[in-house]
Amino acid sequence: MSGIHSNLAMTSLSEVDFHAVEEKLTPARVRVFQFVQVALGGGIMMFLVIILFFYGMGSEMVEHQTGGADTMASMTIATGILSLIGLILAEIIYRASFSEKRLRRYAAAPLRDRGRVVNDPAEKIITIVQKAGILRATIFNAAAFFGLTICIIGMTGGILFLRPDYFVNAIPAFLQLLLLAITFPTRDRVLRIIREKIIMAR
Repeated sequence: MSGIHSNLAMTSLSEVDFHAVEEKLTPARVRVFQFVQVALGGGIMMFLVIILFFYGMGSEMVEHQTGGADTMASMTIATGILSLIGLILAEIIYRASFSEKRLRRYAAAPLRDRGRVVNDPAEKIITIVQKAGILRATIFNAAAFFGLTICIIGMTGGILFLRPDYFVNAIPAFLQLLLLAITFPTRDRVLRIIREKIIMAR
């Protein structure tokens, strides 16, 4: 009964008992976090493998093509700018997901997740952390795929075979894979994020 009263009196999700969150973060729920992370990285890996495969197979066919150098230079600059903007924007949005204003709003209303309505405060916290992580990774994924697309364009025009330095456009993809590996969501890591970003932020 006391749990019901405490939920009714709750004004922010930062007031949720940490032990309640620990109970809700089951191994199955952690696997969902991990599956999403692997899927995000897997798409980039597949794209990279395709690029490297065709690069290794097609260099002789385009040995004498030289067009598109100016376009590649401009697109490479665009890749760098987009990556920087994406990195900054992703971090801003990620941090904003845990603002006290949002935590108060989430505490007062149900939260929708994959077609279901989440009312339990501890479940809401886990859902918020998952969505924030996916959003941050997706934003930078866009920059990574943009850079890889430029590599494809460079191979199609032949310039990449003559100027392999334009493979610099693949750097955002490698950085994203590194970030996905570093932030791979183990149960302890997810709980640490919840503790630092939400519970201890009150």
